[in-house]
Amino acid sequence: MRVIHESIVVAGSKCIGLLAHDRGGDSSTYEVFVDVDRDYVPLRVVFITPGGTRWLDIDIEYREELHVGWFPSRWTIRWVTNDGKLRASYDASANHLQRHRLI
Repeated sequence: MRVIHESIVVAGSKCIGLLAHDRGGDSSTYEVFVDVDRDYVPLRVVFITPGGTRWLDIDIEYREELHVGWFPSRWTIRWVTNDGKLRASYDASANHLQRHRLI
């Protein structure tokens, strides 16, 4: 993993952009944008094909929870065609956080 952006704004937050390579063998890469002011939680992940085409974006929103810190509360997932057009988009939310005691 290496830094590709020292300072970039994502969803209104100051982030660092990182580039990671797939270890599974298909040479895909991933751009991960982490929020420097919120314990480096990932705000956006961009999946890139071996040919360099962006095909999937995931944006993650967080809310602060007293006992756990930054809790992911919403995901927006966008699939993109080879020519950059939106193929499909999905939103998911977490409305409930339940804390379990360890036994």
